[in-house]
Amino acid sequence: MMVRITGVNLSAIDLNLFLVLHAVLESGRATGAARELHVTQSAVSNALARLRDVLGDPLVAARSDLIAGVPRRVAKAFCDMLPLRMVEMPFPLPRMTKCLIWHTRMDADPGARYFRSLVIEALRE
Repeated sequence: MMVRITGVNLSAIDLNLFLVLHAVLESGRATGAARELHVTQSAVSNALARLRDVLGDPLVAARSDLIAGVPRRVAKAFCDMLPLRMVEMPFPLPRMTKCLIWHTRMDADPGARYFRSLVIEALRE
């Protein structure tokens, strides 16, 4: 059974990378996350780079005057957690199609099933 949700191969994701992202978001800095996780700051940076590569998106922008066009639900979640401001785009953006593909051998894995359910729910509009 192949199910398409977004352009990410779920079996290729090391779910531990999300723990690193969570630690960075909680502490606000890679060095704080490294201290909390008992690893080097370089290991945290490398983990974030791997997660960016897998997801194909930047994750965290620190001290930036840049803007990002993201789905409203994603923007709201980050605005609730971080000192960010959400504004409507002044022009319509085309819809983006995302799909998530996993191998049938991952169907029975409880962790993969749980993660897929979270991704499916997050992507529903």
